[in-house]
Amino acid sequence: MENKENVNKIILAGNGFDLAHGLKTGYKHFIDAFWVSERNKIINIFDMNRFIYDDEYITIDSPPVPGFINRIKQISGFSFIEELEYLLRKEPSMAGKKFTLLYKNTFLRDISKKSYLKNWVDIEVEYYMALNKCREEKKGIEKLNKDFFMIQTELEKYLTTQNNNIEMFTEMNNLLNSIISPQNKDMTVNFDRDNNVLFLNFNYTNTIYFYAIDLQKYYKNKNLYIQIHGGLNNSKNRIIFGYGDEIDDNYRLIESENNNDYLENVKSIKYLETDNYQKLLTFIDSNEYEIYILGHSCGIADRTLLNTLFEHKNCLSVKVYYHKKNEDTDNYSDIIRNIPRNFKDKPLMRKVVLNKTACKPLPQFNEDEAP
Repeated sequence: MENKENVNKIILAGNGFDLAHGLKTGYKHFIDAFWVSERNKIINIFDMNRFIYDDEYITIDSPPVPGFINRIKQISGFSFIEELEYLLRKEPSMAGKKFTLLYKNTFLRDISKKSYLKNWVDIEVEYYMALNKCREEKKGIEKLNKDFFMIQTELEKYLTTQNNNIEMFTEMNNLLNSIISPQNKDMTVNFDRDNNVLFLNFNYTNTIYFYAIDLQKYYKNKNLYIQIHGGLNNSKNRIIFGYGDEIDDNYRLIESENNNDYLENVKSIKYLETDNYQKLLTFIDSNEYEIYILGHSCGIADRTLLNTLFEHKNCLSVKVYYHKKNEDTDNYSDIIRNIPRNFKDKPLMRKVVLNKTACKPLPQFNEDEAP
């Protein structure tokens, strides 16, 4: 069914699309940069008589440690605070002395200590797990939401720096062109073909928007662009960072709580703050469509939305563009194991999801090949 005439296209971009452009927009990039910033603040205020540091995230109060500055300069990334604590506990000169090292933001503590977390979906799942714990214990929801919002604020500030480094490249442009209007049998491209394209951006950055605008001038139909999770520093389309799995059994228990704080970061509720979701529904109701996944892990934090797309009667196919790490390794199997979690109808899943032989690696940015 792929590339059927006059069929709509949904080009779905996730964080892997940004990573393919060399942007440092992954979770580990963010958390590493955050702790490097904290380390540098600590270095700048260090007092040889007393090691005291206090901000909205951590509090440190300790006797001085010989050579402390030079030692912590060697520590970078998300493990900084953990290694700092280890240094204070194991330093011989600290024997018998007391020190304080406290996290004010407990959610930050939890995600910083879990080195196995790799993707943004992992952080949103961690939030959902913490949300359920608050529900079970009947306490802590206000603190959790406050901590989570602080991280969202730091994330927006960090990604704004990355949003200024976007460079389009020819190979990605060619890929998007081939999706929008594949070559005819005579190897020509029919720019007048009557189909519509939706660029569905799950990122907060503008990377795929620049391609959508650039490609617009070649086609008679107007491409639709939706930044479904909001954009950076955009008061009319604020970023949506939270959880989007209404299919999970625990969700109805959360919803039944007589406390709206539990629903503060549920994506499907946040979607109602703009008309983006309604535009998406109008598009998928209008005609048959094919989905092209460019750099989205298809994790369960977006399960409600992805289930709506994948199981819609107009969805003809789902094609994955995966990250090829080297000749022998890629992440196709990771994505393809996530996709079934977004389907209730498993036979339908096996019908519409294309197998690996029909899928391709996502192009990767090469500075020497940038236009």
